[in-house]
Amino acid sequence: MRLHTTTWGEGDRVALLVHGIMADHRTWRRVGPELAERGYRAIAVDLRGHGASARGEYSQQLFADDLVETLPVGAELAIGHSLGGLALSLAVERLAPRRAV
Repeated sequence: MRLHTTTWGEGDRVALLVHGIMADHRTWRRVGPELAERGYRAIAVDLRGHGASARGEYSQQLFADDLVETLPVGAELAIGHSLGGLALSLAVERLAPRRAV
């Protein structure tokens, strides 16, 4: 499933931001602009069933697959919180960021 995204900044340095359960991309409303000021293009997703992304079946693997379908491969930085951290950990090999937290 393609997820809704919000982007701050422009450029080749990419940071991926994945929120936790019971949240959406707005979790990163302060972090995204700060990363943009530091030269990143920060991309925050709304996981399936959250924010403006579609609803559907839910599983850890589906959350990870959605990230891979939506986000660019090879970002410089990927940050996940709570459920977003779990989803990111399951997608990290396919997304291949330089650093993941």
